Amino acid sequence: MAWNARPLKRGEGLDQLIIDSWHQAWPSADIAVTNRGGIRNDLPAGEITVSDLVNLLPFDNTVVMASASGSAIARALTEGGRPVVAGLERQNNRWIFPASGRRLEPDRDYVILLNSFMYAGGDNFGAIREADPDAFDTGIHYRQPFLDWLKASPSSRSAPLVLE
Repeated sequence: MAWNARPLKRGEGLDQLIIDSWHQAWPSADIAVTNRGGIRNDLPAGEITVSDLVNLLPFDNTVVMASASGSAIARALTEGGRPVVAGLERQNNRWIFPASGRRLEPDRDYVILLNSFMYAGGDNFGAIREADPDAFDTGIHYRQPFLDWLKASPSSRSAPLVLE
C-alpha cells in the first residue's frame, strides 16, 4: 500500500495528517475535527499495512457532516477534549481559517466533519449535535480518507513517504 521512511508518532504530526486527509477528501467542508483518543497507535517505519491502519484507527466510527454556527463550533472546540482540527487554527485566542486569514464568525454556519463518536457527544462535543440534530452520517469509516490518501501517495521501499 505505502512505505513510510520513519516511524510517525501520535502527537508528532500523525494526528494532523489523519485529519488533513479528511479535509482533503471533502473539500466542501470548512472544518474537520477528530479526537486524539480515536488515534491509538503510532505508524511504524516500512510498509504500511491495513493491519497497521486498523490498529491506528480501531473503532467503528464513521465520518459525520454537520452544519453548525461558529459559536457552536468554538464552544465544542473549547469544551472538547483536545481535538485535532483541520481548516481552522487557534491564534491569539481566536479561531482563524489559515487559508484566508478570516475569523470564525459566531453567527455564520459552517460545514464541519467529525467522527460519529464525537457527534454523539463523546469528548464533550455535544454542541455540534445540538446545532444540527439531523447531520448527515456519510457511512464512511473514519480511517478511509487516510487509507485513500496513503494509496494515492506514491511510495516504495526505495522511495518511501517522508511524512513530516
